[in-house]
Amino acid sequence: MFIRLGVSGCDIGISYTLPRLVGAGRAAELIYTARRFDADEAKRIGFVSESVGDADLLTRTQQIADVLLSHSPFALEMTKQVFRVNQDAPNVAAAIALENRTQILAGSGGDFTEAVAARAEARPPYWAAEGAGNGR
Repeated sequence: MFIRLGVSGCDIGISYTLPRLVGAGRAAELIYTARRFDADEAKRIGFVSESVGDADLLTRTQQIADVLLSHSPFALEMTKQVFRVNQDAPNVAAAIALENRTQILAGSGGDFTEAVAARAEARPPYWAAEGAGNGR
């Protein structure tokens, strides 16, 4: 859109993020032309993972939030950090090394112990933020 205003079409990190979402060729076409596209195309090209109607937006957003909140806060944060860092990993070996380090770190804490106990007792886990304590 910015290119229509006489400035670079690359701003706010779009030249970095968009090719990673939709591929370099599609990103170039979208950035160079600044053409608009609808929700169906956005889903088809991988710009978004799903689209819902206005009436279902709040319900779907709450469903996704509930899933994320059901995870250990520590595990979710570590997953997000590793995912972000490994987008720029120099090779798969480096990515695996970071994943392995993180699994060892996460597996040695109270959240893992609580998850195992909860599964054995057929109950939902009580994460550190809820008072279980993660030992960190």
